[in-house]
Amino acid sequence: DWQVNPDVDFIRELTSSLSRLYNVDRTRVFSSGHSRGAAMSIILAFELPDVIAGFWSEMGFVEANGYTARMRERSTTLARRPPGVLVHGYGDPDVPFRESELIAETLESLGWASGEDYLFFDLDYVAHEWQPQYNQPIWDFLSARGLPGEL
Repeated sequence: DWQVNPDVDFIRELTSSLSRLYNVDRTRVFSSGHSRGAAMSIILAFELPDVIAGFWSEMGFVEANGYTARMRERSTTLARRPPGVLVHGYGDPDVPFRESELIAETLESLGWASGEDYLFFDLDYVAHEWQPQYNQPIWDFLSARGLPGEL
């Protein structure tokens, strides 16, 4: 059940605890991950829209656990579209490229606009590896799209 997922609850509590200890800009908390962690980054953005400002998914997937249906359900109650970035290589032997295509198709069917609400870096000859050359442009894209409010 997505509402009582212990990982989602952990991230909510961790973010709250860190914000009490440190000067955290709560409008610029983003989730990112690789592979299964990439799936979690998307899940967090949809399940914690008041905490997670956007997501960054490298070589990720969500359909294995049926989360695209939940994305559709959650999108009807979201106050804003969480911005996101997808990065996937055609040469990925572990997670088929089609998984990120499915995420992009789902986002677009829900009203996300490519280049505005999300980015998709589809890469030739790239296997199942993090792509650090995109760190800065992705940060620039996401940080320009934080949650409404102030520090």
